[in-house]
Amino acid sequence: MKLAIGSLVAALCVLATVGYTAADKASMQADVSLLVPADGGPVAEAAIAATVREISTWLVETFGLPPTDDVPQVKFATSAWLTAMRYRRLLPVALQDAAADELAAPGSVSDVVAIYDDATGTVYLGDTWRGDSPADMSVLVHEMVHHLQNRAGSRFSCSEEREMLAYAAQEGWLALFGTSLEREFGIDRLTLLLRTKCLG
Repeated sequence: MKLAIGSLVAALCVLATVGYTAADKASMQADVSLLVPADGGPVAEAAIAATVREISTWLVETFGLPPTDDVPQVKFATSAWLTAMRYRRLLPVALQDAAADELAAPGSVSDVVAIYDDATGTVYLGDTWRGDSPADMSVLVHEMVHHLQNRAGSRFSCSEEREMLAYAAQEGWLALFGTSLEREFGIDRLTLLLRTKCLG
């Protein structure tokens, strides 16, 4: 089964780069840099909305996700808050608030860089996200997959299963710029397998 999942993710990543010329890739890279204002201030809402629409179109055309005109809200949060929100839903209701408080405490360490909230249709990006690199943009690509899945009413056997296409799209985006999940985020094939396979 490991080979099948790994092969599926690899095949989806190859599909993501088919049909894009060097000029297309250069244009995408130019679009990435437009998201960071010259003064280094917060990313403009209009720029994010336009970028989200472009990413949505790319995901629909490349991975066959159902289109939607609905643009998600995009908000920024600390890494600790993102971690707390991601893992609190895995706990029994009675423990959720206490665990969220502990995870959000100053000094807690996290590898969570973004989350998508299905209930509100909101993408939460880490407060260090600038949108000025293929790696940053790939995080938004990943969360946009979840937005399109949510709006299409997609159902999955487990939360890990919905991650398969999100990681494949993120890897496909990164490949357009000559990089990868492993190089940018330290996500190797084994880690990817564990994050995309239902274990229980």
